[in-house]
Amino acid sequence: MLHVAWFADDGFHVLDIWESEEHFGRFIATRIEPVLKGELGLQSDPEPEFHPLYRRFIALGISGAA
Repeated sequence: MLHVAWFADDGFHVLDIWESEEHFGRFIATRIEPVLKGELGLQSDPEPEFHPLYRRFIALGISGAA
């Protein structure tokens, strides 16, 4: 539903808002892991943290789409 990414002194960070943890898990398993472990040969797994969304605000005139 929302994706934000940035670089910081301690590495690359990503913040995503998903419909559920299950949706995120399916995306990782089917889209991200094959690239990371197959094409890029990485052995480590991402270390996601999950937090409930408290409130979402979308300003007037903004659709939220890129």
